Amino acid sequence: PIALAATVALVRAVRDAPTMETALDMEYRFTHRWLASTDFVEGVRAAVIEKDHAPRWRHDDVAAVPPALIVDLLAPLD
Repeated sequence: PIALAATVALVRAVRDAPTMETALDMEYRFTHRWLASTDFVEGVRAAVIEKDHAPRWRHDDVAAVPPALIVDLLAPLD
């Protein structure tokens, strides 16, 4: 659910990006943070490691994902 919510937000944000470089920077920020997230690790576990295809996400659905979490995923890197 977090990846889906972030993807929608990222597509909307990139649509208004003034340059390709800006768009790629935004995508990198998300990817950098997402690869370290518990949901990414859980997805890999469910699909690749245990192959049970039963991920236990932090949020039940997209509507349950706090908007502030998406803002944090897309924020500039320190």
